[in-house]
Amino acid sequence: MAQWIGGYSGNTHATRAAEAEAALRHAAVVLKSELDNQLPKAIANVRRLAERLLSARVRMLKARLSAGEDASAKETGSQGPEEFASLRTRLAAVQKQGLAGILAEFDLESLGTDRDP
Repeated sequence: MAQWIGGYSGNTHATRAAEAEAALRHAAVVLKSELDNQLPKAIANVRRLAERLLSARVRMLKARLSAGEDASAKETGSQGPEEFASLRTRLAAVQKQGLAGILAEFDLESLGTDRDP
């Protein structure tokens, strides 16, 4: 089987989502500490980090769902239908909440998704 660059390096959808959460958490702290000097560029960067986190979470959930369905097809009884339903529900909720949900999670609702930086 062919190997790819970065294979077995620990880079997964979950680590990407965790790194995006950490970056957004840090950016939110910095932005909140300097409420007087909210530069449009800083706001745009924080919104970009939130978009990156949203994308990483959606990809992670889709990958888990796909991997679970593949394993279920090969081996019956590996995961119950309730686990698939839970993943589908979480994926639908993340997609429905979108960027506004991510911003609300990090107390950044004031940035909004309809404002231009």
